[in-house]
Amino acid sequence: MGAACGVALAAATTRIVRNILYGYAAFDLASVSVGLLAFVVVALAAAIAPARRALRIDPASALRYE
Repeated sequence: MGAACGVALAAATTRIVRNILYGYAAFDLASVSVGLLAFVVVALAAAIAPARRALRIDPASALRYE
């Protein structure tokens, strides 16, 4: 959902950037795709460490803790 909103905002701001920069492509699909892929990879990398740590905890002991 966030990626879709980001792509929509990027497409909306291309008009502003096109007026500022000379020779800028209005919507370069390859650049947007690479940027989106980079964000997805970073998000997955950030989520792996907490998920692996949570998998090592025994659920019964976690419930007893509270």
